[in-house]
Amino acid sequence: MSVTGAPARDTGTWLRTGAGLLALIAGFVLFRLAPLHGPVLLSLGHTHGLDLGDLVCVPVVVLGLWLLRGGPVHRAVLTALGAAERAGWDPATVGLLVAGTGLVLVWVFVEVDAGGRVAHAGALPATIAIVGLVVLGCALSEPGASRSIFGASLVVVLGTLGIGFLIDATDGPAGAVVGPTLLAALLAITLGRRRILAAVVFGITTAVFLLADLAALVDAGRYREDRQLDGGGLGRTAALGGVLLLVGLFRLTDRDRAQQQQSVG
Repeated sequence: MSVTGAPARDTGTWLRTGAGLLALIAGFVLFRLAPLHGPVLLSLGHTHGLDLGDLVCVPVVVLGLWLLRGGPVHRAVLTALGAAERAGWDPATVGLLVAGTGLVLVWVFVEVDAGGRVAHAGALPATIAIVGLVVLGCALSEPGASRSIFGASLVVVLGTLGIGFLIDATDGPAGAVVGPTLLAALLAITLGRRRILAAVVFGITTAVFLLADLAALVDAGRYREDRQLDGGGLGRTAALGGVLLLVGLFRLTDRDRAQQQQSVG
């Protein structure tokens, strides 16, 4: 019974892995084909970004990741993460800092019109951001990683950001940053329980973002040009990048403090 059961389990595992990979490929194809459109949520350059219609691929990607969980691909990812940690690298911190830097650079490159000066220069920050998000996603696949990084479950973090983005979608061209605002407010509570400084920094960040949201509502003339740029998604990209950078910096300092305490002990 056990002899025949093992091959059956292996076959089921590989079938589930294959289905998961196919689902991820299907999600990527849906994203590239962009069958639906809508307000811009995040900009990755003058002509690329994430709009409301692209969210149709999210359930397919989530299904693929769920199918891969616990399988050979996931175990290989966890093994690679463990090797990186033993080598002194924290994948979550690296992912946060790289993704945040890439998203902020998207804003910088558009502001200085780098793509107009150097051909395909705008692809660089987008690539950096995508690499960082992939690394962060791998780090979040570890059990309990989201609570360690953000102080809350991944469902709560993504749900908060998603609700904010849906609100942004109703006033996207005006440049509202409700998604990053709600995320910063959540982090002020969750990470603020660990360190007072985090509560202060993310509280100030929330207040600054709220001013941008109010400016979007009142349509202040001096903000109009920036808000109309690429459907208002550029400001949200920079704001989200800034929040990820702050989380990464706090995590980096926490690790340094922990290492210092261990060396003293």
